Amino acid sequence: MAIRGVIGVVAVGLALVLGQQLMAQSAGSQMADFQLDQQPVYTQSVLNGEADVLNATPANDTVKIVEFGDYSCGYCQSFNQEVKPNILSNYVETGQAEFYFINFDILGPDSTKAALADECVLREDPENYWDFHDALFENQGSSSGWVTDSLISDLADQNTNASGEEIVSCVNSQETSDAASSDKRIALDNELSGTPALFVNGEQVSSPNSWSVVQAAIEEEL
Repeated sequence: MAIRGVIGVVAVGLALVLGQQLMAQSAGSQMADFQLDQQPVYTQSVLNGEADVLNATPANDTVKIVEFGDYSCGYCQSFNQEVKPNILSNYVETGQAEFYFINFDILGPDSTKAALADECVLREDPENYWDFHDALFENQGSSSGWVTDSLISDLADQNTNASGEEIVSCVNSQETSDAASSDKRIALDNELSGTPALFVNGEQVSSPNSWSVVQAAIEEEL
């Protein structure tokens, strides 16, 4: 009887452990779902200059890679300069993947102002959006107040076909503010709290600044 009792306790314990593992697996397998039709995208056709970031036709069978980023985030700058180029050259250029960027401005007024400038260039000159996007990260400042009207104007003049004055004016419009708020809401609705946050086919990547981890996540979806 004593042995049977021990066996019964062990069996119940194993069942509880297995149940907890299954629940954890189930929770971990939940996929994020994003509306990407109005978000800037890198596709093979965009890289080849055949389409702009808003008019590219997404393919159904490509891996969808989505970054939530903040222009004041140092790790986002590193991702943009070190990991994203590998994604583009290895998977987007070959037509295997598409890369999307969604603003998640959580680090203060500079983040928000940069996100607004991003939205303005996306609306006014989508063909040169990614050049402006990269320039913002390249010129990221380390102190408060780094995103000035002068910086936005200069970067727009240097990297887009829109005038700097036009982009600065756009930054202060309510329509632009609504668009940026909509992006932030997508992140909050998916319970994100930090940047960069990277998703591959709806599943969050644990270490987005590690190319080997990102590459493994993409390869798993091919």
